[in-house]
Amino acid sequence: MRIFSFSDPKYFKFLNSLVRSIRYSENENHIHLLLLDFNNRQQDAVLNGFKNDSKIHFDFIESVDTYGKPIKNKTNFYRNCRPRYFLKLLKEHPSDNLLTFGANGIVFKNLNFIEKQLDKNDFVFLERTKKTPDGKVIKNIGQFVDYLDTRGMDIADMFEDSWPGKLVLLGTHGIQNNIHTKSVIESWKNYIEESDNINQWFSDMSYFVRAYVEYEKKHDHTFNKSTGWDLPREENPYVDTLLGEGTNIWFAKGPTKFNNK
Repeated sequence: MRIFSFSDPKYFKFLNSLVRSIRYSENENHIHLLLLDFNNRQQDAVLNGFKNDSKIHFDFIESVDTYGKPIKNKTNFYRNCRPRYFLKLLKEHPSDNLLTFGANGIVFKNLNFIEKQLDKNDFVFLERTKKTPDGKVIKNIGQFVDYLDTRGMDIADMFEDSWPGKLVLLGTHGIQNNIHTKSVIESWKNYIEESDNINQWFSDMSYFVRAYVEYEKKHDHTFNKSTGWDLPREENPYVDTLLGEGTNIWFAKGPTKFNNK
């Protein structure tokens, strides 16, 4: 299993802690880091900081649009470009599964528990309980699909006002390397990029759900996933946004990463 994460210079303080926590928790996996818009001095500092770890691989890129021009809205480009690199790594290392983290995470455990899950599951991520405008409680993707079906709606309608919010959180995202998962990731990438709005604000995680559901329906294929949706939120094994004691992986989303030291 290979590990991937990414950041710009501003977020590197989080990514640096994530990588060191992975190693501190006795994980010897190859780690691939996508580092966006680092100048030469910043690149040298990163390389020097990890010079003794031969299993960390760096990919320094500049954020540019499809015409090679610098992107002004870099924050959303950073968020939305990641499926491209997920797919790249899955294709370059076909015998290895992939575990991806948002930069603002901390790992407290050996990650072989996720490796074991990826031996039998196509995906590992967090599904979140949401409530629809009409009061329906939805706890996973399957329940959301049923909700749409009973109303004669298509998965593409998830972006309408009735959409109950992001059903998934991909701060931790495990992907088994197989033909089906690669097709989902490629479709996810295309949904984000073919609109010419890769640097615009929209829900990258919702596009993942759309690609996932459409693949299942089109190919009559059911993905196996481990998400912990049936557990209390504070017991989720993959993503703890509450930053509780004794959990496996913290993910400090939103302002938490700045104001909860």
